[in-house]
Amino acid sequence: MAGRRRHIPAAERIVSEEVERFWEWYRGLVVVPVLKELRDQMEGLRAAELERALRRLRHLNPDDRAQLEQFSHTLLNKFLHEPTIALKEAARAGRGYGLLEALKRLFGLEQRAFTARRPWTGAPSSGPLCPAASHKEAP
Repeated sequence: MAGRRRHIPAAERIVSEEVERFWEWYRGLVVVPVLKELRDQMEGLRAAELERALRRLRHLNPDDRAQLEQFSHTLLNKFLHEPTIALKEAARAGRGYGLLEALKRLFGLEQRAFTARRPWTGAPSSGPLCPAASHKEAP
């Protein structure tokens, strides 16, 4: 029994670290719908502009058209990469609310109901992008 007791602090540390990792992951989830909406909006613009350009470039062969399509996809992904990473990291750290609101405003995203809520009560969280501002708090 004494042998098992000496392992308790290590087990508690592991559990504590995993709980913290869970809350980081959970806080990051709130940005997913906004990022999806941004990507969908940008993809629509990309496709429309590509279609417009290809109508003017009728002389291009199918391989050239495919290369332009690939180029536009790659460019869009590169443009969205850094903002996506920054927003996810800020949200996981519990400080992404300002970035999230700025992104929605700057890109005219329609969905405005992305405020963090405690899943068990529906009540607003007491911290930005944190479903439970203190994960030690009981539901």
